[in-house]
Amino acid sequence: MNDEGGSSALALVEETAGPVKYEEPRELTIEEVEAQVAKIEALMQRVLKRDQHYGVIPGTGEKPTLLQPGAEKINLMFRIGPGKPEVEEVPLGGGHMDVKVTLPMLHLTTGKVLGYGFGSCSTMESKYRYRSASRKCPTCGKETIIKGKAEYGGGWLCFAKKGGCGAKFAEDDSAITGQVVGKIENPDIADVYNTVRKMAYKRAYVGGTIKVTAASDFFTQDLEDMHDNGGPEEERKAEPAPAPAKAKPAAKAADAELVAREKKAIESLRTNSPLAPQLVVDKAREAAQAASDDRKAAKITDEEYVKKLEAIAKAVSDEAQF
Repeated sequence: MNDEGGSSALALVEETAGPVKYEEPRELTIEEVEAQVAKIEALMQRVLKRDQHYGVIPGTGEKPTLLQPGAEKINLMFRIGPGKPEVEEVPLGGGHMDVKVTLPMLHLTTGKVLGYGFGSCSTMESKYRYRSASRKCPTCGKETIIKGKAEYGGGWLCFAKKGGCGAKFAEDDSAITGQVVGKIENPDIADVYNTVRKMAYKRAYVGGTIKVTAASDFFTQDLEDMHDNGGPEEERKAEPAPAPAKAKPAAKAADAELVAREKKAIESLRTNSPLAPQLVVDKAREAAQAASDDRKAAKITDEEYVKKLEAIAKAVSDEAQF
């Protein structure tokens, strides 16, 4: 090979051996935007499954809430991955803390930062700050105390069918009546530190996915993110009010009270669903959806709908494991 040929070959090697150069960001054409939207629609129809990758929560609008598994599928399709997160932990006193995560979302092929996801979580959130305390048996120490039936002498009973020891106690036994029950401050708040860290990261990941893929037309934030990054709280404000049931519409004077009760029940579901067994949550979701459908079809009144929602929320709350 002559010198000229050798020089050309060497120049080619030197030119291609360096870092790959990529084009600067450019505007997308209408056709490219349409193609991206079509890809997300196709993914929803052919791959993503309801209640696994996304969910529709009654009372929070018709737009699905994106779950982490669904965000992972979207990122897989567009070749996007998370970068190194920036984490800030802020002490709040009393053992509480707030965790804030800034997560860069990277294009895996080029390594370019496409945008950022922001997520936060705090031990002051009710599902972490509080726990549900039940009466404990002074004999066996289990939370299996129930009120005894009058026909069997009344008093208190450590219910054997719930794993109790069967011990009985008088109606006015201070060892039972003196116990604090219901919603109490979590005495072991440090036990949820790692959960709060993971939740903050998860919120940043899902929020970042929606942002960089422009998927907010299709999804809101996931179920645990009801108060973060413009989740369903804001979506609901923008929605038109549902038509009142024709059968027995609630009186105007009671509308405000019904709305407040509905919001309280929905908030209870949001708080307790992550803590309850999946089977209980699935049944609750089906029951809530059925009640919502009945109200839309004017089969039940607003009052009846809210009562059903309250009963569903109570059932989930009773099964929540703190």
